[in-house]
Amino acid sequence: MNFKIIGESLKFYKVKSSSAVKVMLVLLIGIRAFMTMAPIGDRKFDFISDLLTADVTQGIDFDMPTQGNLVIIGVYLIGYFLCFCLGMLYAQIFILENQSYRSNKINLGQDTIFMIPLNRTQVPLDASQESITEYIKSSIKPSSFKREIKRNNENQLMYVKTALLDLIKGIPQLVLYLLLILLIMVFSAPLFMLPFLVITLMTFFAPLNILYSQNKFSRSIELSYRQTNGAKITVLFTYTMQSFLFNIVSNFLMVALENYYYSYLVIEAFVFAVEILVIARLYALFYQILALRQPYNV
Repeated sequence: MNFKIIGESLKFYKVKSSSAVKVMLVLLIGIRAFMTMAPIGDRKFDFISDLLTADVTQGIDFDMPTQGNLVIIGVYLIGYFLCFCLGMLYAQIFILENQSYRSNKINLGQDTIFMIPLNRTQVPLDASQESITEYIKSSIKPSSFKREIKRNNENQLMYVKTALLDLIKGIPQLVLYLLLILLIMVFSAPLFMLPFLVITLMTFFAPLNILYSQNKFSRSIELSYRQTNGAKITVLFTYTMQSFLFNIVSNFLMVALENYYYSYLVIEAFVFAVEILVIARLYALFYQILALRQPYNV
């Protein structure tokens, strides 16, 4: 795995539409703060502890979720969905901005990030860097797909406008995708979430296939299966490493601000917002490299 891609994903601010990213960051902080600090609903989920400690042999007798619990669950579901939409908006903007740098052939340099899926690797283990480069150039053909965008030098937010319109138009299909993933997650619980993990990786690029490539839902799923073929382990490992880094930060803040609960929630909201944008940037990088087969120049 190329560790450059993790370092590059942390540079969420590195886009032309920087003002839009600042707005998204503020929105994400506000959404997270509302989810964790809004004085509404009932945040004591006693029914979960009752369910986990219930003795099946003596019959199931536990409290149902209160109306306040349902309010909090609804707040979190809506909040996470809005965060998902903002993440997809960032990824779409990133892809649109970088499509002008693409070419019909692969050009690799010292500051280039590129990956070869395992199923396409036919290079000897002891091959030199030059021979690997030549193999990539001769055997892997970049995608020629590009979205047509009317350029307007006076309008600096043309990519944001295009991405926002695509997001609004694609919301029904994105909701269908999320419902499918949620359903699979529920049925995967008895199997240690393995089916959920496998199917999520197989359909990993479906959202951007819907938004950027303008494909229908079924076609987006089919394309994602092909685009992730041979790269699923790499994607999983990279996101695991990225999540590990943010978990370290979150755990440190939890210990350092143990006696300052609301201060922790405020700082945690900022870290959460940054994490969403970093995840979205990594997602866009993977899409450009694996789905579009285009190198990214740092």
